[in-house]
Amino acid sequence: MESESGSEKNTELESDMESESESESESESESESETEDLYGIAACAAGALTPSGKPIARAAGWSAVTEANRVSPNFLPVKFYPGISSLEIFNTSSQVVVGTTSNGRKYLYPKTTGQGGKFGAIYHKVLYSNYRWYDLRMTVTNYTSKIHYDGGGTMESYPFILMIPSAIEWRFIQSLGGLVMKCEFLDSVTGAVSQVNTRLQWWDVDSAQRFGLKIGDGSVAGKYYYSGSRLYVESGATMAGVKNLEVLTGPGEESETVDPKYCAAYELQNCSTYYMAIGPRDHINDDDYSYARSHIKDYNDRL
Repeated sequence: MESESGSEKNTELESDMESESESESESESESESETEDLYGIAACAAGALTPSGKPIARAAGWSAVTEANRVSPNFLPVKFYPGISSLEIFNTSSQVVVGTTSNGRKYLYPKTTGQGGKFGAIYHKVLYSNYRWYDLRMTVTNYTSKIHYDGGGTMESYPFILMIPSAIEWRFIQSLGGLVMKCEFLDSVTGAVSQVNTRLQWWDVDSAQRFGLKIGDGSVAGKYYYSGSRLYVESGATMAGVKNLEVLTGPGEESETVDPKYCAAYELQNCSTYYMAIGPRDHINDDDYSYARSHIKDYNDRL
């Protein structure tokens, strides 16, 4: 990426980074032997470590979705509407790399500390409510600068994010660290920060990455899990330096991206701002559940 040695090398590198970040964010679908050979990741048998927190079915404030207890139609989800919605990347720092892959996806990553609040993205016209369009502005406010390796120490590393311009969807490389995005709803005409009712659904929660939420205003009107849920919840957690997050994680097995057992839903009421955190896999400090130094160095060198 941003290579000075020619467009051919640049395209190959973008393709490699994109394909590997996708495979990681979807729970590293390679076999254990492939994973060890290609990435040097210490393999961990499914179920060897209990996820942090408590099972979501026993966590305070969570309800199961049933025929009689459904998510409310008054809380509309953010959606990408083809031909109407669009993605805009913003950046005010020379220390943040922004680029486009060969198939049009956008990537961003900081090269130094202290770049929080300077870069991110706006999804335009992704919520239509009460005859108004709303945008979703996502600003990276916090991120880690070091990551644990093999339980033996830490090394410098900065998180990478790939944003898909035709869907509300992202890719991350968890082994490079965690980040927090400040998410704000904007009136699409005036640009004013606006309170809305919305439903936030997180899919593909498993051991490959953790997801955290904290609202900035308004309230959480409802929290739901689905039949057979495998998720765990940890309250008061810290990710990338942001405290008091409610963090979701899953067991040590690969999940299907669209399997509702690995999905949770929040109903946010009169909310203009919330914080969304994406962190490295659960138990990152455990000796047998961390990343190999060579794996992290390989990604850092290519970035």
